[in-house]
Amino acid sequence: ECLPLKATLNKHCAEWMSKFYTLLNSMANQELTALYDHFAANKKRIQAQPSGLDMLGEQLATVQKLKSEETQTEARFKPLKEQYGLLEKYEVSFPDLEGSRLAGLDDAWESFKKCVQDSRKKLDKEKDKFKQDLEQEIKVFDKSSTALFDEFAGKGPYDGTVNATEAFKTLEEYRTKLSEKKDKESQLRQGMEIFKLERPPVQDLKNLNKELQTLQGVWKLTEEWHNQ
Repeated sequence: ECLPLKATLNKHCAEWMSKFYTLLNSMANQELTALYDHFAANKKRIQAQPSGLDMLGEQLATVQKLKSEETQTEARFKPLKEQYGLLEKYEVSFPDLEGSRLAGLDDAWESFKKCVQDSRKKLDKEKDKFKQDLEQEIKVFDKSSTALFDEFAGKGPYDGTVNATEAFKTLEEYRTKLSEKKDKESQLRQGMEIFKLERPPVQDLKNLNKELQTLQGVWKLTEEWHNQ
């Protein structure tokens, strides 16, 4: 009388085990794929030729992050191999490609670590070159900032030879130029942060901003007086 029940239980048990191993294989394959994707994506990211300081900074940060995570990343290998070991123990088959990737995981990891190390050396060389370019760019920026202040000193609405409308137009023109300079200065400071360079704000730009604010107030009062 127990034979049908036993057969049913054995069937359910076999079905449950099959689902369990299928799920285990799926989870193991997802982790294996994630590791290889991690290697490939970051190799591509750190080996690319930096097109500017922003990209260089991101690459250096990525290399530093990858180095700091090496122990954490390698710790993922043991449980993964144990999962595949359990599948092999119970003779659960999986694709040859999956088996090849598992067998080559340690070599792929060593290759990835070498790539990170080599990329660090390469990026350090690029960093030196970018630093020289940045320092030259800062010198050019300082000269152009002084030139802009001097230009305003000669063309600014400092007297009554222009009317209020012309004065406001000139002030707006130089406010736009000052804004562009500030944007450029902000970009330069991002690069300076990468190289840990310290530098006070450009005095000529501070002076120009002060002159613009002062003259804006003067011409506003002048316009109001004329409109009375």
